[in-house]
Amino acid sequence: MEYLNKQVHHCIWANEIWIEFLSDEGSNDQYLAKMMSHILLSEQAWFQRIFGQEIGQNIWQILPSEQLTDLQEEHRKIYYQLLEQDIDRVISFQRFSGDSGSSSIGDILLHLCTHGQHHRGQMSEYTSKREMDIADTDYISYSIHTEMNNI
Repeated sequence: MEYLNKQVHHCIWANEIWIEFLSDEGSNDQYLAKMMSHILLSEQAWFQRIFGQEIGQNIWQILPSEQLTDLQEEHRKIYYQLLEQDIDRVISFQRFSGDSGSSSIGDILLHLCTHGQHHRGQMSEYTSKREMDIADTDYISYSIHTEMNNI
């Protein structure tokens, strides 16, 4: 349980670092905007599944910077809300591929964390190859940051 909390908090922090990076350094880069949008739209789709809502289908659209910020703030609240609930509760769902399945809320949250890590890693590689500054969102950087700031 504690490790899931840490993963979720890291995910939230890392998303916010990249959103800030996009508004500062990469605002005109369509690849970075598309990847960050995909991370958040995928989170949104899973949250919609958890809450039994209709799922947005376009998880690859590019969102404007302001919308990324707003969606991230909404997701921060949802993550915290879900961590306080029964994370062992199992929900059934259908993926975009058409495959059906069921997973616990805890496993879905872990999936969202690793999904985000995967795509943020792609974003880091992309910025590195273009000799752009890199948004440092490694877990150990998060750990140092939170320890230094008593978060």
